[in-house]
Amino acid sequence: MNFRLKFCFVFFFGLFIVCEGKYGYVVGCNNQFCVNTTDYFSDIPDVHIARATYSNDINETGWAFLEIHSMANIPDEKQAFGAGFLEGYLTRDLIWWHWQNMLKGYCFNKTDVCGLIEEYIDRNEKYISDMVRQYSNDPYWYQVKLYYIQIEGLAAGYKAATEDAYQWLTVRDIVTINLDFDGFRIKALRLDHRAILSRSVLILERDSSKSSCGQSTDDFYIISSGLVSAETTIGNSNRTLFEKVNPIGTIMEFVRAMIANRLARSGKEWVHIFRKHNSGTYNNQWYIVDYKKFRPRTQEQPEPVIENGLLYIIEQLPGYTEAADLTLELKQQTYFPSYNIPYFPGVFNLSGGWVRVQTYGDWFGYHTNPRAKIIKEKQGKIRNLRDMYYTMRYNDFKHDPLSRCSQCNPPYSGCNAIAARNDLNPANGTYPFRALGHRSHGATDVKITSATLYRTYSFLSVSSPTHNISRGIPPFAWSEFDLGNSISHVGHPDVWLFSPLLHQWEWE
Repeated sequence: MNFRLKFCFVFFFGLFIVCEGKYGYVVGCNNQFCVNTTDYFSDIPDVHIARATYSNDINETGWAFLEIHSMANIPDEKQAFGAGFLEGYLTRDLIWWHWQNMLKGYCFNKTDVCGLIEEYIDRNEKYISDMVRQYSNDPYWYQVKLYYIQIEGLAAGYKAATEDAYQWLTVRDIVTINLDFDGFRIKALRLDHRAILSRSVLILERDSSKSSCGQSTDDFYIISSGLVSAETTIGNSNRTLFEKVNPIGTIMEFVRAMIANRLARSGKEWVHIFRKHNSGTYNNQWYIVDYKKFRPRTQEQPEPVIENGLLYIIEQLPGYTEAADLTLELKQQTYFPSYNIPYFPGVFNLSGGWVRVQTYGDWFGYHTNPRAKIIKEKQGKIRNLRDMYYTMRYNDFKHDPLSRCSQCNPPYSGCNAIAARNDLNPANGTYPFRALGHRSHGATDVKITSATLYRTYSFLSVSSPTHNISRGIPPFAWSEFDLGNSISHVGHPDVWLFSPLLHQWEWE
């Protein structure tokens, strides 16, 4: 969507780029964006549109870190484009690797389906463009406009850093990358295909650093408003709901989540903003923790203070959302778990949950899934971040009775754990349904924040599938994985064996 052309937000006539380095910054000069990189922070001028620091430490830690700041006294549109440009320029290699691994050749022999997806996106962007023009003074649509301008900047920055024309990506390509599972849900309108990652989340109502939120996914945001928002995907086998997916009147999930992050100042506001213009694509359970509603125990205050609004949950299906303040339940139960199964009975039943239970058994039940039982058993022993970390990484599927599968041969599954490892299930094993079997599926990382860490936007993290050699769970290695040759993993380390780390941001 070319907002700069449709709304006349033309900021530059050319780009000036020099050198490479740890830092990048954008300044305005002679009707241009001048983009520079340097190894020295002192080289960044006081007056700039945006600045960034970037380090690709994937081979050392499993992570790459990008930190971008824009100047508040610069017009919003320039800030958005400049921030996007720096991201695209500095992370060019990561973007290209991701394109190769996830989307390159995606439409090969699928021209009919991809044509339908393109038509859907075209109609959706036309609708959004019209709404932005019509409601230019509305804060919601203003943020939608800025988000798409940022994507345009990202595409421009990527292209500016790419010398090989074969590797050029368009704005639409960048939008497609951001679509991620939204695109899969659009595709599901025409094909019997559904993809779900294994994600487990545990939110604790306890004390000080013991009040934690941890998960394994990319949708994890620590926000200056005091909110932490994150999600786990929920399944939908009720295909009649997909009739409610319409490009007109809706906004893709990845955009709505970002707008809610930017505008909301409470969990209630986040839910209200997010559920507007529900696209019915990439259907998730979102949980929003408002740390402003929590004050830890102190010497003067023997019990932690917990206010209503600490925890909001919202679940989305095509044409339907359900949300509630679950702070009281969190206080009573002392934890709230999330593991790819809807919490609300209405969402559970509407998405076909009860049919799945009747067809395949307790594995698909909210309270009876093995991960639900394991989390319930483990959560009471969590006293600090270390305990939280090991709980979120827990997988002892060969020995834990809760990981047993009476219909499987061998009689257990690496999927029946908080941190799943389906790659460890024998390829020649037998399983009652595919989810329990041998496949490229599992938990890939953990991110944990707390009532203390969130104040500096910090989180404890580890990048890699879980491993415990003494319990028969080796580190994941592409060269040892029988499906490794058929799954693109350009830019990846071979062996994923990294330690947890607490990243420190360079700028406050």
